[in-house]
Amino acid sequence: GAFENDEVLCFPGDQVPDWVWDALAGNVWIVEQTLYDARFLERLGHRVTNVIDTRALAHADNENGPFDLEAIAYRYCGIAMDKRIRRESKVPKFKCDDGSRVRIKDAPWDQLTRYLKGDVDATRMVFRTLRKRLGREEVKRVTRFTNILARMETRGLPVDEGAASGLAERYAAELDQMEMKLREDAGLPGGLQRGARLREALRVGPDQRVADDP
Repeated sequence: GAFENDEVLCFPGDQVPDWVWDALAGNVWIVEQTLYDARFLERLGHRVTNVIDTRALAHADNENGPFDLEAIAYRYCGIAMDKRIRRESKVPKFKCDDGSRVRIKDAPWDQLTRYLKGDVDATRMVFRTLRKRLGREEVKRVTRFTNILARMETRGLPVDEGAASGLAERYAAELDQMEMKLREDAGLPGGLQRGARLREALRVGPDQRVADDP
């Protein structure tokens, strides 16, 4: 998706006109998550150098997740999103208007573009809300950090697999001990699993909205 005079334009990833890249070259990219978007654009031959990540901004505002677009769009803008793309057996599928589920490449173009425009509009509204809440300097600080992560994610890092494996075992044990301590302090039952059930017990989650003022 791309903006032109506040309108959203949609193109297949391999059919984006050159004028779009020329217009966006050197400008700011506002994305819902750096990992996928930056890597995708790099594969198309377009290096991303100035990324504003709404997930990172939402985390800077309040570290309690989740931070997916569906959650933060409702939390900050009151938008209940129609999320039609879900994974089935690790394969992303699109839910059509008639209720059928198809691979994204087989989705009706008019329905897919309507869905994508909704995502882009929500991302824009979330960004504008968070920019107002955080202020210009905090947005700049977070953006510097996310651009470092974007470069790391697109270029990769050398990893000592042996050392990493040892660290994983060590910190997994420490994490379990910390979690047990937190459960005891919060008075949570020991058998409560992580994820949605834990958020429910702590009463935090995507159904909660923030106040209008920080």
